[in-house]
Amino acid sequence: MSYKYLEDIATADIAFEAVGRTTEEAFENAAKATFNIITDIKDVKRETEKKLVFDAEDLKALLFEWIDGLLFYWDSENLIFSDFVVKIKEASGRYNMEATAKGEPFDPKRHEVKQNVKSPTYHLMEIENQKDRCKIRMVIDI
Repeated sequence: MSYKYLEDIATADIAFEAVGRTTEEAFENAAKATFNIITDIKDVKRETEKKLVFDAEDLKALLFEWIDGLLFYWDSENLIFSDFVVKIKEASGRYNMEATAKGEPFDPKRHEVKQNVKSPTYHLMEIENQKDRCKIRMVIDI
């Protein structure tokens, strides 16, 4: 599995670790972990696509903006996502991201609400890059 939930980290929130071979893949898996908190993403069709662009001073700020930007569509358009493609570039000490999220409008007849998600947090956030692996730890406010 590309992410796991951490039961012993937070009591009023949900924490997870997401891993990937690259930073981009770890960001994609962090998005999957976030939306899987809301509903089982294996039941989410990939019929709606949103393009997102972010710019941040560091990877933690970029991760926060990424998850917060995705949750904006959940809050405003009732969209649930299950598939993500992330491209990150570093230039002049800043990080730029271009990403695509695919999903569909939430359908209560087909999607069970497991937990409502409010927002990402910086609490205990970690991004650990190693040679062939990136690990993200994140806490989501529910």
